[in-house]
Amino acid sequence: MYLIYSMYQILLYNVYYQFVNILTKSINYLLLLGLIV
Repeated sequence: MYLIYSMYQILLYNVYYQFVNILTKSINYLLLLGLIV
């Protein structure tokens, strides 16, 4: 039971980390685009 929970937690953390990473890149890209325009 604990193993399944920890695996689920790791999976959730990876998805969250990737989402934050993409969001940060998108914000940086938009800021860069704003500076050019």
